[in-house]
Amino acid sequence: MNKKLYLILLLVVTYLSSSAQYSEEYRYFSVSGGITHGLFNTQQLGETSKLLLIDKTYEQLINMDIIQFHYGIGYNFGLYYNIDSKNDNIGATVGAQYQLNSYKTDYFVELYEYEILETNKISSISLPLYFKYGKNYYERMRYLFLGVQANFYITGKSNYEYINGTANYKLSKNMLSDISPGFFIGFNYLKMNLKVEYTPGSIIKKSPILAGNLSDINGHSDNFISLQTNINIPLNSWNTFRTPNRLLFWIMKTF
Repeated sequence: MNKKLYLILLLVVTYLSSSAQYSEEYRYFSVSGGITHGLFNTQQLGETSKLLLIDKTYEQLINMDIIQFHYGIGYNFGLYYNIDSKNDNIGATVGAQYQLNSYKTDYFVELYEYEILETNKISSISLPLYFKYGKNYYERMRYLFLGVQANFYITGKSNYEYINGTANYKLSKNMLSDISPGFFIGFNYLKMNLKVEYTPGSIIKKSPILAGNLSDINGHSDNFISLQTNINIPLNSWNTFRTPNRLLFWIMKTF
């Protein structure tokens, strides 16, 4: 992402901050956490530079599908600072989030004789920035949001399941990308938050299953799509006890 885009985002946040009222209704912290659902990723077709030691023999892994549809489960939690405008229609949020992402990939070996399932679990710290839009959204916390984030990868592990057993490897920080962008869109209603996230490129840059001095040039998954189902809690007076009748009124008014 170039410097001009960062500058534009900074100016927008600065404007919203200056136009916001100095009130906990317009500037407040929130916490969010929930489940991260890994949905699919892409792969290059053909032979890879990954060699897995199976029964004292190094087997070359082969990709058979461009799009890999596998479900992986992880989790996330974070702290955010919200800046809402006076008109209660737009706002911006910045924060810090911990994520554990899980994604899976199929490979084949021995002329496609049997299948190997690779599962990667990657830990990261993310710094998101997103913009909110909704008509008078504060009372019901109902808004759409769109944003970007920087992902800093910490550590991970890889698991391989095959016909004769399993293999587990730790992914150290130098095996992972240093930083990558992420793009997301979502919807928030009351304390419920849905977020679809896209991470381009490859997260792993060096595999733990290489034999000898082979260079690790291909074979990693990339272009990840995940869904987050979260609980989002504002840390201000909005979160005080509300009667069931008030909640029912919101629901009836919404639908």
